[in-house]
Amino acid sequence: MILIGEVRSRMTAVALACGAFSGPLFYLMNAQWSVLLSGFAGGTLAYLIQRHFGNGDG
Repeated sequence: MILIGEVRSRMTAVALACGAFSGPLFYLMNAQWSVLLSGFAGGTLAYLIQRHFGNGDG
C-alpha cells in the first residue's frame, strides 16, 4: 500500500476510498477486470465529487 503514504490531497483520499469500496464489488462481477474497473470508477467518482464540492486541496 505505497499509495496510502502518498495521500496529500482530499481528492486523492476520496479516489482511494472510492476505489477500495468498488474493488470488491467489481471483483464479484468480473475478477479479471476488477482492478482496472475499480481504479477507473474511483478516479471518476473522485473527479465528479471534486467538481461538485470544491477544489479538493485540503
